[in-house]
Amino acid sequence: MEQELTAEAAVRVAEFRAALRKFLRNGERVARACGLTPQRYLLLLMIKGAPDGREQSTVTDLAGTRRTLHHVRRPELVLAELTRVTAPGGRILVDDQIAPADPLVALELDRFERARDPSHTRTLSDVEIRALFEANSLVLERSERAIHRRELGPYLELAGCIGEAADAARALSPGGPEAYTAETAWYVLRKRD
Repeated sequence: MEQELTAEAAVRVAEFRAALRKFLRNGERVARACGLTPQRYLLLLMIKGAPDGREQSTVTDLAGTRRTLHHVRRPELVLAELTRVTAPGGRILVDDQIAPADPLVALELDRFERARDPSHTRTLSDVEIRALFEANSLVLERSERAIHRRELGPYLELAGCIGEAADAARALSPGGPEAYTAETAWYVLRKRD
Protein backbone atom coordinates (compact mmCIF):
# COMPACT_ATOMS: atom_id res chain seq x y z
CA MET A 1 0.00 0.00 0.00
CA GLU A 2 1.50 3.30 -1.11
CA GLN A 3 1.48 6.29 1.17
CA GLU A 4 0.98 9.77 -0.11
CA LEU A 5 3.92 12.10 0.39
CA THR A 6 2.81 14.87 2.71
CA ALA A 7 3.90 18.47 2.12
CA GLU A 8 5.91 18.36 5.35
CA ALA A 9 7.71 15.19 4.28
CA ALA A 10 8.38 16.65 0.83
CA VAL A 11 9.98 19.71 2.43
CA ARG A 12 12.19 17.49 4.62
CA VAL A 13 13.25 15.44 1.59
CA ALA A 14 14.02 18.61 -0.39
CA GLU A 15 16.07 20.02 2.50
CA PHE A 16 17.98 16.75 2.84
CA ARG A 17 18.72 16.65 -0.89
CA ALA A 18 19.90 20.28 -0.82
CA ALA A 19 22.19 19.55 2.15
CA LEU A 20 23.54 16.46 0.40
CA ARG A 21 24.26 18.43 -2.78
CA LYS A 22 26.02 21.10 -0.70
CA PHE A 23 28.11 18.41 1.04
CA LEU A 24 29.10 16.83 -2.29
CA ARG A 25 29.98 20.22 -3.86
CA ASN A 26 32.13 21.04 -0.84
CA GLY A 27 33.93 17.68 -1.16
CA GLU A 28 34.65 18.44 -4.82
CA ARG A 29 35.95 21.90 -3.90
CA VAL A 30 38.25 20.49 -1.21
CA ALA A 31 39.53 17.79 -3.58
CA ARG A 32 40.39 20.39 -6.22
CA ALA A 33 42.06 22.59 -3.59
CA CYS A 34 44.26 19.59 -2.72
CA GLY A 35 45.13 19.12 -6.39
CA LEU A 36 42.82 16.14 -6.91
CA THR A 37 39.88 15.71 -9.20
CA PRO A 38 36.74 14.75 -7.26
CA GLN A 39 36.83 11.34 -8.97
CA ARG A 40 40.46 10.76 -7.96
CA TYR A 41 39.64 11.78 -4.38
CA LEU A 42 36.80 9.23 -4.25
CA LEU A 43 39.02 6.61 -5.85
CA LEU A 44 41.74 7.33 -3.28
CA LEU A 45 39.24 6.81 -0.50
CA MET A 46 38.00 3.59 -2.06
CA ILE A 47 41.47 2.12 -2.68
CA LYS A 48 42.99 3.23 0.61
CA GLY A 49 39.91 2.05 2.46
CA ALA A 50 40.09 -1.50 1.14
CA PRO A 51 43.55 -2.68 2.23
CA ASP A 52 42.88 -6.34 1.48
CA GLY A 53 42.05 -5.65 -2.18
CA ARG A 54 38.27 -6.07 -2.00
CA GLU A 55 36.24 -4.09 -4.49
CA GLN A 56 34.48 -1.96 -1.90
CA SER A 57 35.20 -0.72 1.57
CA THR A 58 32.93 -1.35 4.51
CA VAL A 59 32.19 0.97 7.39
CA THR A 60 34.96 -0.59 9.45
CA ASP A 61 37.53 -0.27 6.62
CA LEU A 62 37.27 3.47 6.28
CA ALA A 63 36.12 6.18 8.67
CA GLY A 64 36.62 9.89 8.58
CA THR A 65 35.83 13.37 9.68
CA ARG A 66 35.63 16.39 7.40
CA ARG A 67 35.65 19.91 8.75
CA THR A 68 34.15 18.91 12.09
CA LEU A 69 36.95 18.87 14.67
CA HIS A 70 36.76 22.64 15.13
CA HIS A 71 33.06 22.29 16.01
CA VAL A 72 33.44 19.88 18.93
CA ARG A 73 34.64 20.63 22.45
CA ARG A 74 36.49 17.32 22.80
CA PRO A 75 38.12 16.45 19.42
CA GLU A 76 40.16 13.77 21.15
CA LEU A 77 36.92 11.84 21.70
CA VAL A 78 36.08 12.06 17.99
CA LEU A 79 39.45 10.56 17.06
CA ALA A 80 39.14 7.90 19.75
CA GLU A 81 35.71 6.88 18.41
CA LEU A 82 36.91 6.82 14.79
CA THR A 83 39.79 4.61 15.90
CA ARG A 84 37.45 2.34 17.88
CA VAL A 85 35.06 1.71 14.96
CA THR A 86 37.81 1.20 12.38
CA ALA A 87 39.02 -2.36 11.86
CA PRO A 88 42.72 -3.14 12.34
CA GLY A 89 44.47 -2.15 9.12
CA GLY A 90 41.59 0.16 8.18
CA ARG A 91 42.02 3.77 7.17
CA ILE A 92 40.91 7.02 8.77
CA LEU A 93 40.65 10.29 6.87
CA VAL A 94 40.85 13.56 8.81
CA ASP A 95 40.28 16.81 6.92
CA ASP A 96 40.02 20.16 8.69
CA GLN A 97 41.16 23.73 8.86
CA ILE A 98 44.34 24.08 10.88
CA ALA A 99 45.34 26.88 13.21
CA PRO A 100 48.43 29.00 12.72
CA ALA A 101 51.43 27.94 14.81
CA ASP A 102 51.47 31.33 16.57
CA PRO A 103 48.94 31.02 19.45
CA LEU A 104 47.99 34.71 19.33
CA VAL A 105 47.24 34.54 15.62
CA ALA A 106 45.29 31.31 16.24
CA LEU A 107 43.26 33.10 18.92
CA GLU A 108 42.36 35.86 16.44
CA LEU A 109 41.29 33.24 13.91
CA ASP A 110 39.05 31.52 16.48
CA ARG A 111 37.43 34.84 17.47
CA PHE A 112 36.59 35.47 13.83
CA GLU A 113 35.31 31.92 13.24
CA ARG A 114 33.08 32.05 16.36
CA ALA A 115 31.63 35.39 15.23
CA ARG A 116 30.94 33.82 11.82
CA ASP A 117 29.61 30.54 13.21
CA PRO A 118 28.73 30.16 16.91
CA SER A 119 29.16 26.37 16.67
CA HIS A 120 32.90 26.88 16.18
CA THR A 121 34.92 25.91 19.25
CA ARG A 122 38.65 25.99 18.47
CA THR A 123 40.82 25.32 15.44
CA LEU A 124 43.58 22.84 16.19
CA SER A 125 47.13 23.29 14.95
CA ASP A 126 48.86 20.66 12.84
CA VAL A 127 50.93 19.68 15.90
CA GLU A 128 47.78 19.23 18.03
CA ILE A 129 46.07 17.13 15.37
CA ARG A 130 49.15 14.93 14.98
CA ALA A 131 49.26 14.47 18.77
CA LEU A 132 45.71 13.06 18.58
CA PHE A 133 46.91 10.54 16.00
CA GLU A 134 49.81 9.55 18.24
CA ALA A 135 47.52 9.20 21.26
CA ASN A 136 45.42 6.70 19.28
CA SER A 137 48.41 4.78 17.89
CA LEU A 138 47.48 5.70 14.33
CA VAL A 139 50.05 5.50 11.54
CA LEU A 140 50.18 8.57 9.29
CA GLU A 141 50.40 7.39 5.68
CA ARG A 142 49.92 10.68 3.85
CA SER A 143 49.03 14.27 4.50
CA GLU A 144 48.73 17.46 2.53
CA ARG A 145 48.30 21.08 3.50
CA ALA A 146 46.80 23.81 1.35
CA ILE A 147 46.29 27.54 1.58
CA HIS A 148 42.90 28.93 0.52
CA ARG A 149 41.86 32.51 -0.05
CA ARG A 150 38.30 32.79 1.20
CA GLU A 151 36.07 35.55 -0.06
CA LEU A 152 34.14 36.65 3.02
CA GLY A 153 30.72 37.19 1.42
CA PRO A 154 30.09 33.55 0.42
CA TYR A 155 31.98 32.25 3.47
CA LEU A 156 29.78 34.22 5.86
CA GLU A 157 26.62 33.19 3.99
CA LEU A 158 27.64 29.52 4.20
CA ALA A 159 27.31 29.80 8.00
CA GLY A 160 24.10 31.88 7.80
CA CYS A 161 26.00 34.91 9.09
CA ILE A 162 24.15 37.98 7.78
CA GLY A 163 23.36 41.56 8.73
CA GLU A 164 24.96 42.94 11.88
CA ALA A 165 26.51 39.56 12.69
CA ALA A 166 28.25 39.57 9.30
CA ASP A 167 29.50 43.11 9.90
CA ALA A 168 30.90 42.06 13.29
CA ALA A 169 32.58 39.01 11.76
CA ARG A 170 34.08 41.12 8.93
CA ALA A 171 35.60 43.43 11.55
CA LEU A 172 37.34 40.42 13.14
CA SER A 173 38.52 38.83 9.89
CA PRO A 174 42.26 38.11 10.05
CA GLY A 175 42.64 39.14 6.40
CA GLY A 176 40.45 42.23 6.35
CA PRO A 177 36.79 42.80 5.51
CA GLU A 178 36.80 41.23 2.03
CA ALA A 179 38.79 37.99 2.30
CA TYR A 180 41.24 36.05 4.38
CA THR A 181 43.63 33.18 3.92
CA ALA A 182 42.96 29.86 5.65
CA GLU A 183 45.11 26.77 5.88
CA THR A 184 43.60 23.30 5.68
CA ALA A 185 45.11 19.85 5.92
CA TRP A 186 44.02 16.31 5.27
CA TYR A 187 45.58 13.18 6.67
CA VAL A 188 45.21 9.52 5.71
CA LEU A 189 45.93 7.27 8.70
CA ARG A 190 46.06 3.51 9.24
CA LYS A 191 44.93 1.74 12.36
CA ARG A 192 47.61 -0.65 13.50
CA ASP A 193 46.92 -4.39 13.12
